[in-house]
Amino acid sequence: MKRFNPAALVADETGSETNAAVIFSPPPEPNATVVAAAAERRRQQEEQSAKLDQLFVGHYGQPGAAKVVVPHGMMAVTLSLCYDNSDSMTDYFDRHANLSPEFVLLVVKKQAETERLARKALTVAFPNPNDRPSFGWHTEKWSMGHGNYLDSSGFELPETLKNLETQYRGGAVTHGHWEIEFRRPWSDGQELRLLPHRNYGNCGDCVTATSDKHNNGADIAAKLIETKHTKTKADLFVVQLADRVSREEYERINKIARSHGGYYSSYRHDGAVPGFIFKDRANAEKFIGLILPVKAPTNGPDIAAAPSCAVNTAVPEQAVIAPALPVAVTQSPLWRNRFNRS
Repeated sequence: MKRFNPAALVADETGSETNAAVIFSPPPEPNATVVAAAAERRRQQEEQSAKLDQLFVGHYGQPGAAKVVVPHGMMAVTLSLCYDNSDSMTDYFDRHANLSPEFVLLVVKKQAETERLARKALTVAFPNPNDRPSFGWHTEKWSMGHGNYLDSSGFELPETLKNLETQYRGGAVTHGHWEIEFRRPWSDGQELRLLPHRNYGNCGDCVTATSDKHNNGADIAAKLIETKHTKTKADLFVVQLADRVSREEYERINKIARSHGGYYSSYRHDGAVPGFIFKDRANAEKFIGLILPVKAPTNGPDIAAAPSCAVNTAVPEQAVIAPALPVAVTQSPLWRNRFNRS
């Protein structure tokens, strides 16, 4: 059976029908009034969205601060205010509807999206445990899942943030919950621009340091562990490096350790902790400072709000570029997942 062809049919000299090209007339000229009305609606929507963003920035962000640029290879941990927009009567489920924009808490090297990292960001957002709502960890790494995230228990919104949105089932939004999520650029050359949280720039218990003159230019990360001698039970302070270093770098570091009364031990049995071992904390900290000279943070460090870590708003294009992750000399939980590989 011959399939109908929508192209025009014409008869040739034999009387049979053949296909002919269809000539379309040019599209009508756009209605200037309709185009202008659509442009005005977009302008009003963008203006209203900007006003709402500024309202939330006044509550939870840094008014007047530039956005933080997260380049490819880095990852942001963000905080956003959400509400449950679901309606079970119509099988509509949207528990993660955004009420506020996303605020950056941490900017770190791209890594596993772990609960430990999310809870480190939680301590940045809510430094005082007494003011911190309870958060639960969720792993939804499946199709249409929400990914890995923390969410808080629900709470009543401040009066100034009520009635800004209307729920799917009707009625104003008066309650919400916090969500801590992970955001990163997916392709080379792509970048994210996010608003800084009011506590972004607070180094907290993390001391940042950079060493770029040794180990073939690679960064070194180290941590200080307080332990005891397995036999004498005397206090010991062990400095562990996160990554294996070159032979030349080891000799340089080992020489510094010995000059401060330390030594290297790889013994790990009976509860012993391998690393550069010192009998007092002061020498261990001096050793760390010598192998990883501390640099002042610039343009917003990787961990979020002390005055000395304030976001620099004088960057061209009003953007604060998150630096390549500096080395950490810290006992911070943020870094522990890098060391605990066993």
